[in-house]
Amino acid sequence: MDEPVHLFESKATCCGCTACASVCPSRAISMTMDEEGFLYPAIDEDLCSRCLLCKDVCSFQREFARLSPNENQIFYAVKNKDERIRENSTSGGAFSALADRTLELGGVVYGAAFDTEFRLHHVRIGHREELDSLRGSKYIQSDMQGIFENVRGDLGNGLPVLFTGTPCQVGGLKGYLGQDYPRLLLVDLICHGTPSPLVWHNHIVGLQKSKGRNIARYEFRSKIFGWHRHTEMATFSDGRTDYASAQLTSFRNLFYSGFVLRPACYSCIYTCPNRTGDLTLGDFWGIERAMPPFDDDKGVSLVMVNTAKGRDVFAEMHGRFFAAESCLEACEQPQLKNPTAKPTGREMFWVEYRSSGHLYCIRKYAGYDLRGRVKGFVKSTAIFRWHHSRRRLV
Repeated sequence: MDEPVHLFESKATCCGCTACASVCPSRAISMTMDEEGFLYPAIDEDLCSRCLLCKDVCSFQREFARLSPNENQIFYAVKNKDERIRENSTSGGAFSALADRTLELGGVVYGAAFDTEFRLHHVRIGHREELDSLRGSKYIQSDMQGIFENVRGDLGNGLPVLFTGTPCQVGGLKGYLGQDYPRLLLVDLICHGTPSPLVWHNHIVGLQKSKGRNIARYEFRSKIFGWHRHTEMATFSDGRTDYASAQLTSFRNLFYSGFVLRPACYSCIYTCPNRTGDLTLGDFWGIERAMPPFDDDKGVSLVMVNTAKGRDVFAEMHGRFFAAESCLEACEQPQLKNPTAKPTGREMFWVEYRSSGHLYCIRKYAGYDLRGRVKGFVKSTAIFRWHHSRRRLV
């Protein structure tokens, strides 16, 4: 009997991009959720033909050199000229400008969007009115199942395609396609790490239960108090909002703690200036020091132009945004240098999460204790009064 195929040596070497499942000619690979809520490929040995395409396509198992930026790489600070778009974007609205271009060419855009239960999936859109669902940062790992095959189908039909995702998702798509397509524009995002969809789901369920109403909209980075301030905001079905409670901010605290990131994130091979996309997008942190006149606290995108295709597209975009050339040294983005460090005690966190549950862990690890709840109440009251006093002044 043939030896079984092992897709990865450890969970630290699998990013969950779905390239292996997508390329399998026997449909022997399915994505299954582990106890932390992350999807990993599993092989049905009865269906497996041992062709090893799954191993060949894996970007984590192919060499990806940690190189210095290529000599033609250019860095820009970018602001969309449409203030409404910039207001509804996480940073400067560069993604929206790229998406608009693709849609105007009769193409399609792939990105991450929530479903009605706030589960995150990569989706395909073909109309401008659908674009709002893709705007804004979403700090969870999106489900990619079936997406790579759809991208290949669109390219085969001659459609312009914009694909945006984390660098491991972009790397997975490149490995799956196996060749460059002139009509395909790849855009990777500077990524801090992907938190557990399970923890996110429990966060949403717990928040809705405690408030006694459903969430209608969730913003990971609302600009209600400016771009420089990280403000999460949940808007509920009755129009009420929460942007300061200890329970709301508990997910953000877990995200920054590192306890809930995917194991592969701690040794991510893509946290360097050598990028997988034609263009790279992120927040231009440090713009207030690098270019003070360019910063108005409404959001500035960092755009890294990595390839000749990226340069050509960027050159077409100057009518859509304001741009100022910069350099790597001015960009205060740690994930262009190193992955997020694995925190001491991560294993114990997950032991306690499985045994004691979500509420216990946000009390212990994320500030959702009595002190945190009182602090959140005082903070939310002060913010509410400040916000409404400004509205009266306006």
